[in-house]
Order: sequence, then C-alpha cells, then structure tokens
Amino acid sequence: MQQSTFLRVEGVSVRFGGINALTDVSLNVPKNRVTSVIGPNGAGKTTLFNAISGFYPVASGTIEFMNNDLVSKPASARAHLGISRTFQNLALFPGMSVLENIKLGVHPHLKAGLFAGLVYFGKARREEIEATRQIDESVLDMLDIREYRDKAVSGLPYGVLKRIELARALVMKPSLLLLDEPFAGMNHTDKSQMAVHIRRIIDNTDVTALLIDHHMDSVMAMSDQITVLNFGKVIAAGTPDEVRRDKAVIDAYLGQD
Repeated sequence: MQQSTFLRVEGVSVRFGGINALTDVSLNVPKNRVTSVIGPNGAGKTTLFNAISGFYPVASGTIEFMNNDLVSKPASARAHLGISRTFQNLALFPGMSVLENIKLGVHPHLKAGLFAGLVYFGKARREEIEATRQIDESVLDMLDIREYRDKAVSGLPYGVLKRIELARALVMKPSLLLLDEPFAGMNHTDKSQMAVHIRRIIDNTDVTALLIDHHMDSVMAMSDQITVLNFGKVIAAGTPDEVRRDKAVIDAYLGQD
C-alpha cells in the first residue's frame, strides 16, 4: 500500500439542512507523518474530523482508510480499524490517578469477559498487568509524565492533563491518531512542548497523525504537510513553507491565532 492511500478523503461534502458545512473536501494522509488541517473558527475542521470518525454522515464523497471504506462503517467499527481520537475538551476523571486514567484507553480492547473483569482474576488480571507494563515502558516517558504516574489528576497543570489524554489515546495502539485541537487553551510553553511530544510519537512509533488546529506557529513547527480550510472548502495544501507563502492563506488566515 502506498503512503498516499493510508487515509484518503476525496470530494467529501457534509450538509446540515440547507447549509454546506464541507464542500468537495479532499486530502491524502501519508503513513507515519503529521498532517495538519488549519483554518479560522467555523472553517469546517471539526466537521471534517466528525466525518472521518463517523459522527457526521457524508452527503457525498469517499473516505478510505487502509483500503477500508469508512463511509459505510459506524463510528465503533472505525475505532476497531485502528483510529483513535482525542477531543478539544478534556474528559479525564479527576478522582482517579494518572495511571488509572490512561488505562481507561485499554479497556475497550481487553478480551476478558465482564465477570472476569469485575472479580479481577485470571485473564483479566493478566491483561491489566500487561496494560500497566505497556504504559510504564513506553507511554509515560514518551510524554514526560512519569513523575505524575500515581498522582490524582485533579490539580495537575493543564498542559500535563492534555498529555495524559494523549497517552490514553496512545494505549489503544492506534494506526491513525486524530488530534482535535491539541494546542487549545495552552500557553506558549505548553504549545511548544506538545508539538515536540507529537513529533516524538510519529518519529518513534508506527502511528500516523492527523490533527486540526488554528494555532499557526505550533502547527508549522511539527507538521509534514498542511491543508487549509476556509468556509468548508480547501483553499491551500502543501508543506508548511508552501502554505505559509500561499496568497489565499495569507489573505484569509495567516497571522490569526
């Protein structure tokens, strides 16, 4: 399979009543790269993610992931194909530890039955131990959160919370990681650190990232390619340098934060 067909969005349109939220949107996401989608608020970034994830129906067009037609599959089936997603709003449990929150990402993939999980013996216990080992050996250090492992989530810095959510998505062992505004709400330092961590994941694992955001500097620093949306349409696509110089991007968006 060629890199250009790892995830292919072709001519996708999404409509809500008489409103076109996306119009004929196309992009290719190559394997083991960071592809970013940027644009002003209301440009259609989240709508595109929801179409890929299966939360919004597609009026026309195709979405293919690793030669699978996603349009015909429900959201749950897309997750089982290896697509994991983070959301702009944090969904962590403040009364639980960092490790416990991260392990919640593994539970949908555990093979032990419900009864075994409840009484915590045999296969369920072995799977729980394996999940903890995986987190300890890879995820914590990759995202620089080992020092918070056994601490309650409540009261931790916001930038750390965003990394914990990212860790929870990673333990699902995704092939494609959809990052929904990973820089939202962060200060300049946290944005820079998050960009480094995302880049580290792509460079050191078999994960491919597709992210949406509107923080130009952060995206430019760690993306391999960028697609720009405005009013639900693609207005530019290319490398960061190409997008930065594109007149349509400069006129519609460049310099906004």
